[in-house]
Amino acid sequence: MSTLEFVSASADGIVANAAPLVTAPALVAGLGAHPALTVPLVCGRPTGTAEIWRRLDEAARFFGAEIRPVSALHDALHGFLAEAAARHGQVTVAAQIQLIEVDGQNEFVVAGTVIDATRPEPVALAAQRGPLQDRTPHWRRMAARTSSRAEARLVEQDLNARGYADVVTVDGALIGNPGLGALIVETADGKTGLGADVLTLLQAAGLLDAAVPCTDLPLALSGAKRVWWVSPRFETHPVRVIGTHHFESEVPGHE
Repeated sequence: MSTLEFVSASADGIVANAAPLVTAPALVAGLGAHPALTVPLVCGRPTGTAEIWRRLDEAARFFGAEIRPVSALHDALHGFLAEAAARHGQVTVAAQIQLIEVDGQNEFVVAGTVIDATRPEPVALAAQRGPLQDRTPHWRRMAARTSSRAEARLVEQDLNARGYADVVTVDGALIGNPGLGALIVETADGKTGLGADVLTLLQAAGLLDAAVPCTDLPLALSGAKRVWWVSPRFETHPVRVIGTHHFESEVPGHE
């Protein structure tokens, strides 16, 4: 992965990374509470702007922040992708979109990292026993849509140190949503996605077949032949093992 050397802002257009855009007081005043979202974008493809704006708007309303109209986000994303294509060709990007105060008004600021949407390296996922119902309170869901990602980063670091990419909750033969990313599970009946928040963004970018149903309800592992894990940066890996369940991992991509 390589970080792009520019950002796109709804107020100022394309700005070099080295150029000051956000003042220190504006950054510190809303430390950890800037509505933010990471999404996959592909040069030359639609951006799913309406859904991105809806998610940012939900977080902005929760934190009492004003948000620019969807047209401002469209312009920022369009400028970002056009500049990325001009500099690097038809790349796929994990774009970080934040709502930050610039010159006294909240603006969309888009930065990004070039990614490989499909990765060949198999991953292992840890399994933990517990209730499959998602009991995450609303405030915590909204906090996850801000620039404060410390909790997720600490969890990721701990898992990586133990040789795992993510963790899933297991109850018998059923599994719940991964803690960090999402899963695509293939059975004899076809593919099903687990982790709708992540996977619907992948579908909007054209990186997952729109016909694949996506859910947050527990899935059975007993009939799974192959499983893919989608990382928080939208890179998809084959899954080698979830707890004690092993899967074929030398397989083609999920598309």
